[in-house]
Amino acid sequence: MPCGVWETGRNRLGENNSFYGKQHTDETKRKISDKNKEQHKGKTYEEIHGIEKAKELRELRRQTRQGKTYEEIYGVEKAKELREKGRQMRLGRKCSKITRIKMSKSHEGEKNGFYGKHHTEEAKQRMSQKRLGRKQSKRSNEKRSKTLKGTRRGANNPAWRDGKSFEPYGETWTLELREQIRKRDNYVCQMPSCEMVQDKRPHDVHHIDYNKKNDNLLNLLTLCVSCHAKTGIKRKMWTYLFQVLQEIRLCHDKELDMI
Repeated sequence: MPCGVWETGRNRLGENNSFYGKQHTDETKRKISDKNKEQHKGKTYEEIHGIEKAKELRELRRQTRQGKTYEEIYGVEKAKELREKGRQMRLGRKCSKITRIKMSKSHEGEKNGFYGKHHTEEAKQRMSQKRLGRKQSKRSNEKRSKTLKGTRRGANNPAWRDGKSFEPYGETWTLELREQIRKRDNYVCQMPSCEMVQDKRPHDVHHIDYNKKNDNLLNLLTLCVSCHAKTGIKRKMWTYLFQVLQEIRLCHDKELDMI
């Protein structure tokens, strides 16, 4: 750089600069921005600033934005616009299997931003309330079904109890016995808060202690299909609940006999 040019530039620093204390208007800023965009269109940081300067600028940009949201960086309106623009760009785009694996591994363990953290009870409650009444689309149900198909069979199922469901029933487990239990329970599901009346499909008859060969009348009660499915897990809880219900029934029957 010629000496005269350097001297001239140095004399225009600070208060010596004619633009000192002034600011560009929004319109002027927009014009400058449009001109720079046109001038640098299709070029990388390296092509515009050189490799070293580009590296420095990228690191500075990363540091100034680290831990900040779009709203904090650009403001609410601009952030909304950028998010929508990004969404439109990604529509219809599918990542390859290799890319998905790479993305998954990049967030595993300590690399995950939520690693070692836990949701507060308040946050859990908010998420629960937000999901209330929400129904999965048919497409989502089909995808989940396809993903889980065959993965929860046998010992892989969380409700698996060493093949207990395949154990044979006792000799007294007959159609007549089951109908007798349903009739005793007035063809109503005995699950508290359910009380569904039997329709075309007969209600199930459940063994309270989960022993298929114990066909004692006090060990059997009527449940609808939906409620019967719930008893596959937390068996100790259901056993205790139904035993209490049967004791209440027994006391009630005795009181009626005394009248």
